[in-house]
Amino acid sequence: MKFGERIMLDRIYKTPAVARVIKNFKQKLLA
Repeated sequence: MKFGERIMLDRIYKTPAVARVIKNFKQKLLA
């Protein structure tokens, strides 16, 4: 993965809506 893509993904992950979805997803995996 290129460094630019990495930064872009990081920025996307930090948006509140996406962060909430990721958190829910992780909780489902751990459950």
